[in-house]
Amino acid sequence: MKIKYNEVREMLFKDEFQGNSLVIDGISGSGKTTLAQEKYRHMIESQKIKSEEILVFVMNLNQIMAWRRNLSFNFCGQCKIKTYANFVKEEIIKYWPIIEKSCKLIRKSEIRPEFVNYDTSKYMMEMLIDYYRKRKGYFLDITVESKKSLGFLFQT
Repeated sequence: MKIKYNEVREMLFKDEFQGNSLVIDGISGSGKTTLAQEKYRHMIESQKIKSEEILVFVMNLNQIMAWRRNLSFNFCGQCKIKTYANFVKEEIIKYWPIIEKSCKLIRKSEIRPEFVNYDTSKYMMEMLIDYYRKRKGYFLDITVESKKSLGFLFQT
């Protein structure tokens, strides 16, 4: 169902949607981020919801910086604006003792979560693809170079 921007905005500020979350889809430049920032500001300033109780997911670090730059209002508390990958990483670290205790495949204190940045993981995957292509004969029917096939793997 397609709804006009003003109708979505009105529904959003009157809380006329079901559930406690909402996904707004649209092309680049259609006003999704502006609308989300207006709602965020409204929740804190008008509805008196603490910023610590609001979780915002964005695509990348640039968007996190843009959000922080655009939200120039006074409020107390932590601003929880994260990428999905960083959120998952933080949750794994936070709940690792429970994961370790619950998973029979993990021997206590033998391993712990380690994370690498995107560039490092991309390089490591490229090396793995090259290894399996040259030494094991995998991926031979894929006629693009490792870097390009890696881009496809990271997108899916």
